[in-house]
Amino acid sequence: MRDKAPQSRRPRRTAAGPVAAHPTGSALAAVGHALAEHAEVEFAAAATGQTNIIAAVRCRGTEELYAYLNDKIGALDGIRTVETALMLRQIKQLTLAPAAVPG
Repeated sequence: MRDKAPQSRRPRRTAAGPVAAHPTGSALAAVGHALAEHAEVEFAAAATGQTNIIAAVRCRGTEELYAYLNDKIGALDGIRTVETALMLRQIKQLTLAPAAVPG
């Protein structure tokens, strides 16, 4: 029988995924600025299309994700609806290359 890895060596469970918010028109900027202050938000942007704001959120698990959606997103004035999806696997991560120095 295989021993389980010690607690400190176990991979941390995370719940990550996009959060698409539909604030009322006048609340768009305020909601965007509020999301930018949340520690769970890794990326946030105003968008066109079916949603007005898209954010990438990372939590330690589904319980923390639920608490985040309920307590922080739910508390924002002007939010009409929120759509979430869990990312099952990340295929590629954007990385910034250092700027070339003219030589």
